Amino acid sequence: MSLPLNLYMEEEEKWRELLKEVKVTKDSVGKRDVWLTQTEVDIINTPEFQRLRRRFQLGPAHLVYKDATHTRFSHSIGVLYWAQRIIDSINRNHDNYGVGSRLHSYQIFLTRIVALLHDLDYTCFGHILADEGRLLQKQWKDKKRAEKLLLSAESNVRKAIVKNLVAVFGKEKGEKNANTVIEQIKNILMESDLKKLGDLAFIADIVQNTICADLLDYLERDTWFTGTFGSYDQRLITYCTLQTYNGEKRLVIRLFKKDSKDVRWDVIHAILDCLRLRYKLASTVYFHHTRQRASAMIIKMVSAAMRAGVISEESLSMLDDFSLTNFILQQDESKIKDETKLKDLQIAKKLAIRLENRELYKPLLELSTSCKLKHVSSPLLLVLYFL
Repeated sequence: MSLPLNLYMEEEEKWRELLKEVKVTKDSVGKRDVWLTQTEVDIINTPEFQRLRRRFQLGPAHLVYKDATHTRFSHSIGVLYWAQRIIDSINRNHDNYGVGSRLHSYQIFLTRIVALLHDLDYTCFGHILADEGRLLQKQWKDKKRAEKLLLSAESNVRKAIVKNLVAVFGKEKGEKNANTVIEQIKNILMESDLKKLGDLAFIADIVQNTICADLLDYLERDTWFTGTFGSYDQRLITYCTLQTYNGEKRLVIRLFKKDSKDVRWDVIHAILDCLRLRYKLASTVYFHHTRQRASAMIIKMVSAAMRAGVISEESLSMLDDFSLTNFILQQDESKIKDETKLKDLQIAKKLAIRLENRELYKPLLELSTSCKLKHVSSPLLLVLYFL
């Protein structure tokens, strides 16, 4: 899968025009400004993107860390900021030191849009219900959801992209280029095998690979709002380059000094500090035992509500972390004639009330995987809870 050369060579000036800064937004994390293009402003103002304001970045972790109420909305704009930081480093290393390749305006435009939209598909308590509870398909794996949010003619995100490209290229060429851009955004976000992305793989590297814009933002944002101590040297970003690997351009962090084989140990230490901080957040925040109890309750509540027929996968994509429990509590029991479904709804309501009042599960039994039990899927711990 290759980028059409005419899109970023013959029409470089027009793509550069689409990268003009039209607005600056303030990010409380780092007290920094994030500049936005008109296309990005229009995307942010769509209902599809605005719904991310009502989705917690850390799910129910605010029940432990009271200030951890930051959202996927602010995170997505933060990822855009870090993607541009990486882009600037790639181009600086090429221009000043002759290292690696340079990104053209079209590639920058596409990378920034992918960074902004990388969490657009995030549902109500997405990671909990999809990754832990397996009640929903994982992020960007549900084709119907992707169609509704990005690909269909009714998608406001799609309309925003088309409008801005038509304004620069004219109607026919603009619509054609917009279709190409949207198709490539879809491929980058939905394809898990980066080898299949060809020349697009470096964009996935920048946005959501190992050391990437996604990681760099949530490390900083999550430590900020949870009060967790930890840091790494952000100077490692200055060593990002675009190199050819197995015939494709990929994001590479330069570990050696220019024109020598001397190792840059400062960069290696910065990378290790970054990964250590990720591990620390996992152990103290993402898998905190109280957060896990709340997650188990959310999974059981939604599962019971789905069995009762009052919630579907489609409705979950439109509900949010604030309204989920209230939506379940508002369901009319008198309309359910099936006794089994009625019991499920009552279970869902009971759990909704307890979640709202922070009356969480208590641990009944904890077993490590050193105990030789069959069907224990967790690599660390099996925990049984009681109401």
